[in-house]
Amino acid sequence: LTNGVSGFKYLGNKNSKKSKRDVNGYKETIECLKNIGLDDNDSKVIFQIVAAVLHIGNIEFEQRGAVDESTHDDGSSENARITDASMTSLVIACDLLGLEHDEVKEAILTKLLTVGGKTIKKAQD
Repeated sequence: LTNGVSGFKYLGNKNSKKSKRDVNGYKETIECLKNIGLDDNDSKVIFQIVAAVLHIGNIEFEQRGAVDESTHDDGSSENARITDASMTSLVIACDLLGLEHDEVKEAILTKLLTVGGKTIKKAQD
């Protein structure tokens, strides 16, 4: 979260500096987490999940080209792809969640359809 609030769409991309209120709010949050029985490791996991959600909110998609059923080796489809500028957000979110970013990318960009007992992988629109 090195860019602070300004780096995240879910937070409105606002340019604001850390205030004493932010520091006190963080301390209060940590205290509340301890009061409900969470240790430092549990709190870290919660903050990692929140950070991952913020990064996921920065992932943008674009149409790649002609609409067809093909999927490329990089997991992108002809229909949709994750923008180059937002790939960093995907990678960071996956790292925070302990997921393989190539697998998540493929899961986002494709869908599985089961028809008559046969499963077909199809590109997302």
